[in-house]
Formats: sequence, C-alpha cells, structure tokens
Amino acid sequence: MIERLKNLAADSVELVSCKDSKLFELAVKEETISHRLAFYLENLIIDLSNGEFDGSVVDCEYNRHGDEEKRLFEIIDKYPKKKTDIIRPDIVLHNRGNNQKNLIIFEVKKNNGRYKEYAKDKLKAYVDSSSYNYKLGVYVEFFVGQKYRMCCNKGKIVYKIEFFESKISG
Repeated sequence: MIERLKNLAADSVELVSCKDSKLFELAVKEETISHRLAFYLENLIIDLSNGEFDGSVVDCEYNRHGDEEKRLFEIIDKYPKKKTDIIRPDIVLHNRGNNQKNLIIFEVKKNNGRYKEYAKDKLKAYVDSSSYNYKLGVYVEFFVGQKYRMCCNKGKIVYKIEFFESKISG
C-alpha cells in the first residue's frame, strides 16, 4: 500500500510539473500549486484506483479532526513563534471522519519559501501520530521563478520530493 501511495503522490507531482509549468515561471503562491497538485491526485485516484480508494477524498487546507480542529501539540514547543498548535495540512487524501483511512498528507513549498523544516516536522508528527494515523507524509518543494517550458521532455528538475512513512502498524 505504501508503494502505491508513493507512486500516486509522485505521479501527481510530475503532472503538475509538466502540465502547469507556467505556474513555476510566474512564481505563483503555494496555494495555487497545491490546488493543481490536489486536482491531479484526485483525478488519478478516480482513474486508476479500481475502487481501491472508495470513499477517499482529496481536500486542501483540511483542518478538522472529527469535530475538533487538527492540532499537533509537539509543534508548538519546537516552533513557539508560530503561536499555535492548530494545523492545516496543504493537501490530504483521506476519508472524512475515519482516521483509519487517513492515507496521504502533503506539505507543498516553493524553493524561495519559508518554514521548510517546520513543514517536514509537521509531516513527521502526523505520520507518527496514532491519533491521526496518516500512512504517508509527502513534502514537495517546487523550484520557481525560472523558465521550465517542456520540463518533461528536457528532463529539467523542477521539484524535489521526500516521503515520510508511518511507523505505526495497521
């Protein structure tokens, strides 16, 4: 299952880099890039899953954990300037209201953005939390502000991706 999730995530990132290269030239906001990534992820799970992800949805900035806001108390200690333990992941693939079906959580950054280590620490905390039970954390950093036309055909590197796997069994 983890390899399948990694492939879905990587394929979605590749689609963004190939089909939406203008976004990187224009150096648009991370939320714009995240939206496109979520769009491709959602289409992939519909087109390729053969019912494997029935009931799963892709959400952006999803801040709920049941009826409560998502919180990571360990983050506030390490990053006191952030002033809150309330967290909104950029993208999630999950079943709303069912923590056993929390599959992928994404953080998306631009190479000229801030808080990269914070984003990675959030992902690690989510996948290591038995409360949230995400199977895979995906950190994606897109390189922006340069011309990336035809990036797929010329093999230009427009992103880097890191995976964080859950250590929780089940």
